[in-house]
Amino acid sequence: LLGLKTGVDYVMPRNEIEEQLVSIWSEVLSIEKGRIGVRDDFFALGGNSFKAIEASNMHEISTSPSVIYKYKTIEKCALVYQTENKSNSELLHTKYFSKEHKINLILIPSMGASDIMYSSLSKLISDFCNVYAVIMPWSNLSYKGDLKDHIWIKEKILDEIKNKIQGQFLILGHSSGTGLALSLSCELEKINFPLMGLIQCAKLFETRNAILEKKNRLKQIDDDTLWHDFINVLGKKDFLIDKRKKTFLRSARHDGLVSYEILLEIFNQKNLVLLNAPLHLLYGKNDHLTIGYEENVKEWGLVASDISFEVINSGGHYFIENNASDILKSIKNKFLQSLQINPLIGT
Repeated sequence: LLGLKTGVDYVMPRNEIEEQLVSIWSEVLSIEKGRIGVRDDFFALGGNSFKAIEASNMHEISTSPSVIYKYKTIEKCALVYQTENKSNSELLHTKYFSKEHKINLILIPSMGASDIMYSSLSKLISDFCNVYAVIMPWSNLSYKGDLKDHIWIKEKILDEIKNKIQGQFLILGHSSGTGLALSLSCELEKINFPLMGLIQCAKLFETRNAILEKKNRLKQIDDDTLWHDFINVLGKKDFLIDKRKKTFLRSARHDGLVSYEILLEIFNQKNLVLLNAPLHLLYGKNDHLTIGYEENVKEWGLVASDISFEVINSGGHYFIENNASDILKSIKNKFLQSLQINPLIGT
């Protein structure tokens, strides 16, 4: 019997974890359980990155949505879930690692986002770099613990970077994740970590007053307004079922407030720390949130002296997910080709 949508042989669930996954996929994809086999491709069944986030965070099974993105079938995902043994307290997760690589890339997503947005880029750039992604535990919709403040988050990530990463490294932040990316870069330069460069995506430089205004608005608006803001940016109306929206908005609101607190911490210093490493800015040509980026670029001179920027011609706000090959080309041209070494060989 062939799967009704995927064209592969139907195989029924054979153990408890596969049965749980069938139930989860059935709910998320609105497909009857009996029509989902363990070898059916999640995306061929109608899934997308947002539904993968939802599916990965339901019931007892809870892990990074990038597992679904990478392995695609219940059969393969179940094996990963059974063997995974990561600490829930870890914030810096290894995406791709080779002991031969001497260059590392740290990816920091925007508020409410998951590391799945970096899946394509991570895979493409893994030929050149070890790849790590910051994943906040509360981005998992089944998370029941406390939401940590910006001081705890920054100090924990710094400790994990010091203990886990050796060699030269790049940091890439997207949208509201750029505040944390900038702060980490400055702190790591203070202790002489070999930062090759900071890449900031889809973000205009903002004044202290503008940040305060946005922080206050985010604290005051209700969930319906915040949900409407996300829909406007994403262009998707139904990427989460209703019962998951409240949990998602709780974590997204917190991530946004953390981002503003980190930026205010930078601005509240008596003397702004100037980044020594090159700052490379990436903008989507079709991103309505970064209109005016040409004039705004010079404002980044308050925190860096070596600044360049590039435009992703077909990119919207989430070009980080949809234009991975363009981003890889930009990173290679700006950082990797300037090194007179092979990234696989080292210094």
